[in-house]
Amino acid sequence: MKGVMAVFHPGKETAVNLDLWGSLKIYYSMAIISIVLAAIAITVMSALGIYSSGGLNPFGRSITAVMPVSIPVVSIVSAIIGIFVAVPIILFIVSIVYQLIGKNFLNAWKGGYEKTFAAAMFSLMPTLLFYWAISIPVIGIFLAFIFGIWSFVVLVIALSSQHNIERYKSVIVVLVGEILSIALVLILMMVFAFGIFSVVATPFPSNVTAITPGITSGIAPYP
Repeated sequence: MKGVMAVFHPGKETAVNLDLWGSLKIYYSMAIISIVLAAIAITVMSALGIYSSGGLNPFGRSITAVMPVSIPVVSIVSAIIGIFVAVPIILFIVSIVYQLIGKNFLNAWKGGYEKTFAAAMFSLMPTLLFYWAISIPVIGIFLAFIFGIWSFVVLVIALSSQHNIERYKSVIVVLVGEILSIALVLILMMVFAFGIFSVVATPFPSNVTAITPGITSGIAPYP
């Protein structure tokens, strides 16, 4: 299976012409395998009593506090929604960013968007294949870090293979993309924080007094 083989032999397996639909077929084929492996791992660890108290979803405990579902169920449902819906949307957006940087900004390649999308898709294969291992107590975070590094390597190789460019150019494109992405996130966080601060710091109008609980006479009459 090309998705699996791309994890272990990215130089060979990512050098293939794919349209968007072909890339999505590889992605969703691997996504199904990822969900099945994650479900098995979660079920086994839950039965052994070694599964994380919060599961794969950071809000797992909060969800189970208000809904009659178990942590494993929340984790599996969250994984399905994330892998089948959220990640593909992010994949399309990230591919646009890399394409703009590589083709329009740095002039690193002349290939089309579908090649960049295929490269970005292949970079997700390590994480999808070993997603189940992230839920392992203690070492899960370390494994996630390792998979992240290997995904970076696969992305560099795949961009080089898809666009027939030197790998150092792929590294530059990826690093610039990461820097711009981080900067954008920080800007959005600052804008959001500034907006919250502005709302909190805005003084009450002069014709409004403090409203205490249970008292509705806080609005002063107009002169």
